Amino acid sequence: MKEERSIARIYISYPYSDEPGKRIRQVKKIVREIMKHRDGFVLFIPHFAFHAFNKDYGVQTADEHCLELLAVSDMLCVCLPKSEPLSRGMKQELVYARSHSMPIVYLEDFLKDPKGALKERRKLVQAVASE
Repeated sequence: MKEERSIARIYISYPYSDEPGKRIRQVKKIVREIMKHRDGFVLFIPHFAFHAFNKDYGVQTADEHCLELLAVSDMLCVCLPKSEPLSRGMKQELVYARSHSMPIVYLEDFLKDPKGALKERRKLVQAVASE
């Protein structure tokens, strides 16, 4: 059981390996948009944290480190429209989040109502804590 914190740790899920340079530029734009609503959360952005692992240590090591970072997150934010297909890595992250009852929010929903998304996370944490 995760302890309740006033600051939510949100893992940013976004494609990477097909076009790393382009994807890093795109995720920077996404992060800037999210940070306009920065009250109450901190972002975990694997694109910045593990960029060198793909090149230096391989995709499997990068994937493992991404899942370790996701494991200490409170919420997964899927940063693609719901209609777009997920990348291989994003699918792994989604499966992990679901199997650990982690709240999942799509970027489009988060940007419409960031406080509502965080409120849903708090409800889930409180429900798990009372079990």
